[in-house]
Amino acid sequence: MPLGISNASLIAVTFAAIAVVALIIVASLLISEYNGSEYHAQTRAPFIAVLASRKRRSEYDVYEALKMLPGLKKFLFRLSMQTNFGTTEIGAVMIHETGIYVFETIGLGGRITGNPAQEKWISRRSIGTTSKFANPTVLGGFHTEYIKSLINQGGIPFWSYAVFAKRSKLQVDPGKTHECRSVSADTLLWAVRENARTGGRIVTPQEIDEFYEKLKPLTLNDKDKKKAVA
Repeated sequence: MPLGISNASLIAVTFAAIAVVALIIVASLLISEYNGSEYHAQTRAPFIAVLASRKRRSEYDVYEALKMLPGLKKFLFRLSMQTNFGTTEIGAVMIHETGIYVFETIGLGGRITGNPAQEKWISRRSIGTTSKFANPTVLGGFHTEYIKSLINQGGIPFWSYAVFAKRSKLQVDPGKTHECRSVSADTLLWAVRENARTGGRIVTPQEIDEFYEKLKPLTLNDKDKKKAVA
């Protein structure tokens, strides 16, 4: 044994080395899984960017929650549209055999309070921080109507969700929420399954592809869109 190093120190160093190796392995697995995801294929955002951005993390949470949803489906992320008030963005859209789902990816968590009549809602975190943000049910209703106008086909069900961070406590008055339901990311799959069961299979595989192509030019990373703008 080297001079000045006790058995306890060697054990501590060994455990620290094992912990570092374990963290590296876990990180590598997470990055590998992310790099193979549909979210990464569309956005091309590096894994570190997702960790650093609440907005991107919320978008990825939607994908992670719904990728195992049974049935044919396609995702679109970070869709932008021009309005009289400027550019607005939709976090995610899922075209599923049971309908079209529009997601407002809020990215905030903690205790969420608000009602449909309020212009601003409030997020209070356990660490003491407070954030005010635009009423997501109004945005959800507006964005959903916009997507409806692009699809322009009757008989297709549309659902809208305002998605907050995992383990959020929602103290939200449901009221008339402009057909936009507030959920936390860890309850999203359950909420969507509930709608999917009531809707049944309505959208054909051909329509899923057709609607996807209609909405794809709205994605912020769409190369053809960038060329058109240039």
